[in-house]
Amino acid sequence: MDLIKNNATETDPKEREAALREKVPDLLGPDEHVVLGYKIGRDSYAFTNQRCIVKDRLGLSSKKTEYKSVPYSAIRGYAVETAGSMDSDVELKLYVAGVGRIEMDFVKSTDIFKLKRFLNAHVLVGDRAGKGAGATQIGVQPTKD
Repeated sequence: MDLIKNNATETDPKEREAALREKVPDLLGPDEHVVLGYKIGRDSYAFTNQRCIVKDRLGLSSKKTEYKSVPYSAIRGYAVETAGSMDSDVELKLYVAGVGRIEMDFVKSTDIFKLKRFLNAHVLVGDRAGKGAGATQIGVQPTKD
């Protein structure tokens, strides 16, 4: 049902990383790791220790795939929207320099505030993403110099 409504469900980050490394070997850097992963049908979202990757299969035949790479330093703002009693999803909106708004829909049971804490740790920590103490709150290891 969520596939029809285009709502992503959380996936195991290690499985998401393995799938990306297998299907697109040069997409992730050698020291880049998926920390949070979500999948919706043929599309997916991967939040790594360095950026957000949005995989979008284009067209009905899915022969073309677009990978949007959003470094945390390019995110100028973000918003989360919780589900109301009549809603079937929660939402994350990223406001990205040079790109505009990227909207992501997730199943209602998704801990949208886990994503918000993750972004807080990677976007609001000064000039180097992931160096804040908040990064360890959800099991994210701060990046090394």
